[in-house]
Amino acid sequence: MEKKLLIVHYNPRDLEQRATWAAELGFDATTVHNCDEALNAVANTNFLLALIDPLLPGMSGFSLAEKIASSSPRTTILLASALYKRMQFAAHSGLPNIRMVHLDKPLDKNSFKTLISRAHVADADDEQNAEHLEKPDSSASRSIDLRELLELDPELGKLLN
Repeated sequence: MEKKLLIVHYNPRDLEQRATWAAELGFDATTVHNCDEALNAVANTNFLLALIDPLLPGMSGFSLAEKIASSSPRTTILLASALYKRMQFAAHSGLPNIRMVHLDKPLDKNSFKTLISRAHVADADDEQNAEHLEKPDSSASRSIDLRELLELDPELGKLLN
C-alpha cells in the first residue's frame, strides 16, 4: 500500500501544517475539513493512515473513525486529540485499527513526525510493534462538557456559531 495519509481537522492552518510535515516523511497527504469530505476521500483512495480530530462539527470524529475502520480495515486510524490525556476518551476496543493518541498543543513538528512514524512502523509490522502507541484506559473515561472543550480550544467555538 502506498504511503497515503488522510488528515481530518476543522482548522485549515492545522491541516496545512500537518500535510507539510507528512510530506517530509514521504507521505502523500489528503486534507479535509469535515466528515463528509473524509468519507468521499476514503471512497476514492486507499489510505495507509488516517489522522482524525475527534471533535469535528456535525458527525464526530469517533463516528467517522468507526465508518472508515469498517469500510477500510487496512487503514490505521489515529484519533488524535490534545484533550485525550485530560478526558481519557474511550477508544473503540472492538475495532483493532483505531487508536487514541495524545497531541500536545501547540503541536510541534517532532511530536507529529514521531506519532506518524510510530503508527506507520506499527502498521507495517502489525501487532509486533503496536506497543509503541498509547493504549486507551477505558476505565477512566468520562463524559465531555462542551464548556471545557471551548475553554481548551477556542477555534471549536467559531465552528459552533
